[in-house]
Amino acid sequence: MEKVILNQWETNFRPHWFITIEWNDLPTSYAQVEGHTKHLRNVFLTQLMGCRSPRDLPDPPGRPSAIFFHERKPAICRSRQILPFHTHLHLEKLPSPLNEQWYLDVLLRSQVAPRVQKLLKTNTEENKGIVIKRWNKKHHGSYNLKDYYKYHQDSDLVLDYRNSDLKFT
Repeated sequence: MEKVILNQWETNFRPHWFITIEWNDLPTSYAQVEGHTKHLRNVFLTQLMGCRSPRDLPDPPGRPSAIFFHERKPAICRSRQILPFHTHLHLEKLPSPLNEQWYLDVLLRSQVAPRVQKLLKTNTEENKGIVIKRWNKKHHGSYNLKDYYKYHQDSDLVLDYRNSDLKFT
């Protein structure tokens, strides 16, 4: 799995942004989080590209590439511990002059969040629904594999291959 992921960064695209996305319903099933991500992806890309429908979206390189991962993290819900998913988006550099953190923040919070019901919209220091960081190869390159080893998660459930722009050569 690590070789497949590192190959994406070397041959498919070099991510520029690392975005963490929390879900307000704390999904514990992979099907749930994959569905939430599909909707978020469609809304995000149509807003970014100014399209009316996901059917109108160009394939990369006509738009920035994105790769999604789902990670589990313990949480307390109704006095019991659960292992809900949250999502990490590795996003390619946006076209100039849009490739700015403030632009991504405004796009996600103002245009995407109102259209994605399950997206956690809080923005407090201790509970952010969206966290945007510059991608750092040393830190983010194999970041999403820690869940695979920590919780012995099925490797198919780490990488969201259905919603990601994967390319194999």
